Amino acid sequence: MAIPLITSATEFDAQYFYHQFSKYIITPANLMEMKHSFIVDKLQVISKTNQAIVLQKVGESCEGRSINMLSFGRGDTKLLLWSQMHGDEPTATAALLSIFSYFASEFNSLFVREIYKNLSIHAIVMLNPDGAERFERRNTQGIDINRDAQRLITPEAQILKKMKEKINPDYGFNLHDMGGRETVGESGEILSLALMAPPFDKENTDNPSRLRAKKLAIIMKNTAERFIAGHVAKYKADYMPRAFGDAFQNWQVSTVLLESGLPTSSEPHYLVRLNFVVLLAAFDAISNGRIENIDARLYDQIPLEGVEVYDILIKNILIYNGREIPPFRDDIGINIAYKWKNNETAASGKIEDIGDLSITSGRREIEGENLIVTPGIIVRIDENGDEKQLLKMGITTPIFSGSQPQNNKIQNFPGQNWLEVDRLPEYTSKAAEILNFKNKGAILKEKDADLLIFDGTSGGKLYFEKLKYVIRNGQIVFEAGR
Repeated sequence: MAIPLITSATEFDAQYFYHQFSKYIITPANLMEMKHSFIVDKLQVISKTNQAIVLQKVGESCEGRSINMLSFGRGDTKLLLWSQMHGDEPTATAALLSIFSYFASEFNSLFVREIYKNLSIHAIVMLNPDGAERFERRNTQGIDINRDAQRLITPEAQILKKMKEKINPDYGFNLHDMGGRETVGESGEILSLALMAPPFDKENTDNPSRLRAKKLAIIMKNTAERFIAGHVAKYKADYMPRAFGDAFQNWQVSTVLLESGLPTSSEPHYLVRLNFVVLLAAFDAISNGRIENIDARLYDQIPLEGVEVYDILIKNILIYNGREIPPFRDDIGINIAYKWKNNETAASGKIEDIGDLSITSGRREIEGENLIVTPGIIVRIDENGDEKQLLKMGITTPIFSGSQPQNNKIQNFPGQNWLEVDRLPEYTSKAAEILNFKNKGAILKEKDADLLIFDGTSGGKLYFEKLKYVIRNGQIVFEAGR
């Protein structure tokens, strides 16, 4: 590998690129909308904007969709990046489109000229277009492409390996979104970006290739910390020779895994912005040779990812779970997952876990010491009614007359301002069974998160004027006093 000479004394201006990013957003706020046709269109626009960017089709997916690669630069040091090998992980795809849009638009800038002169950057944008079409992790064969580095059963894995052999890159960038929600170590802070220099053997030893990857991870971590201090961690994974990051490292390609976690901002493209800046910082450090001055031992000081973070964590609450058993006091963790269904985004809030969750944390936490939680009420109603009023009555799942078979036991909620604890199953589990809502009506792991949280009881009755929260489909839709 040719090591570039340091060509400029100018430090990488992360703040500048952080703010410049807004000019180069070419993706929707909802990244689930990025399908194969959208990507192909944007790749063509970018390549036509500047002839220095080369677009080529490098193969086809299992279902025959084109898999495409953008290339930029004429330098001796070669980089290979790949995004969205998991179809439901679109952040880096959006970032790569912004990066190449920036290269195309700002080709005459000193920074881009230096990158072009010193590096040859190749990016496979959306390796798993079939999975992206359905917003699913795996390919059409049902195989996780990132566990197919050895057998190469999937056409997508074959393409990635072929490009590795053709390009013979010095550096690899394995770009992902994290499937889980974690903290940074034991800090309790949510993890926004995770980095790893994957091992190349089960002993977790180093060679020159992995040491360079560690240095690169340090540069990327330090850049991210300027904007999300305390929210960057080291990805926690054992040696997996069937995974591409570990395989690339074994093939003497200095490879870094970049995982996007939870944002610290409500800005729709916030994680894309961070990817944009962090990747440009990596290119800069490789281009000007500063990577050689980094102490690889600093990699060991990056905190590991820690415990799980729930979207909602309800702590130490008295649980009436709708199954005609005595109440008990424990914690409830709720997560919201998003899927692509009927050409739109569908949110699904699930009870992720029940039990001792004291080592975890929540993006929203409810202290339950003086509260009671019950399942939401499922009833048939004759008219649509006022949604807010229905929520105040504890009705989280109204079934409108005519949409389900009639059943007198659950025809209508009586409308009184209190609910007897002993009658909870009548309006929850039994109603869910009769109306074929099998995933509602009880507080159990993997059930839909439709819950009522009350403040206090009296004589075995729950009074709706003391209803504190209504959680429907994993989201707080009513909160007393708001």
